[in-house]
Amino acid sequence: MLILLLLSLTAPDPQPTPAQATKTAATAPEKRVCREFPVTGSLVGSQKVCKTRREWDIDRERIRASGLTSGVCGNQGISGNC
Repeated sequence: MLILLLLSLTAPDPQPTPAQATKTAATAPEKRVCREFPVTGSLVGSQKVCKTRREWDIDRERIRASGLTSGVCGNQGISGNC
């Protein structure tokens, strides 16, 4: 019994599980993320754009700040009739 206790005290700390390691790697702002966007006028063509997660976040915030939206009321101009 004493031997078992001593062995448990001298055992190395457990390594993080692969799920934990993947979770931290997936949320890293330097991780490269690629997205595909359809090409106008083509049924099968697409353009692949790769940026870091931080760059995608910056682009998203710029679009929100500029007020550009892609909805029915997004481009109504001065009249504002939606």
